[in-house]
Amino acid sequence: MPNCYSCRKAFEPSALRISYSKNYCESCGVGLFGADYFGFSKKPDPTVQKKILVYLKVIFTSVAGFSLLVFLFFSMSAQSNAESNARNKELSMVTDLAGLQWKNRVIVVDNAQNDSSVLALFEKNASEINDRDIIWFIFKGDSTFTNYPDELSEGLLSHARERYGFGQGQVVLIGKDGGIKSRLDTVDLNALFLKIDAMPMRQSEIRN
Repeated sequence: MPNCYSCRKAFEPSALRISYSKNYCESCGVGLFGADYFGFSKKPDPTVQKKILVYLKVIFTSVAGFSLLVFLFFSMSAQSNAESNARNKELSMVTDLAGLQWKNRVIVVDNAQNDSSVLALFEKNASEINDRDIIWFIFKGDSTFTNYPDELSEGLLSHARERYGFGQGQVVLIGKDGGIKSRLDTVDLNALFLKIDAMPMRQSEIRN
């Protein structure tokens, strides 16, 4: 077994290589090593099977790491999309008629006796209603009929009554500026159209 030329400490080959790489004996700090170091048998080259195992291990580790990155990327993307959709849904949901200000004029029909005929009237005049940027709401008990394309909050009716002070049986026209422009006891769509067409903002829309 190889040993230090100074203190004669015997070394295992692995320990001797560590000490020799530092060019001194770690035991005495003095002794140098001579030909014994070079007398160790050469470490055998890895077999083909071992090389293949090493390559497979590297490939497996790389694939696993890449798969993890892909999974994390899509997970974060899915979470981001879900949060974005939730925010968009929240923004598009009407909780108060004030949310339509400067975008739409609003007609509210609250518990009209002939609500089915009012609904048919609105649907029949959909083109004229859309041309005037009108969003209409027909409140009947706990039900709401509207041409608004997105969701409505459960508290919309109570918020609208509290804000605009209309009651059952009333027909209310709200302008784009959020102010009440007309209150009627019955639905007179032609009168409402004339009222809207006389507004300065509507006149500007017609000219443009």
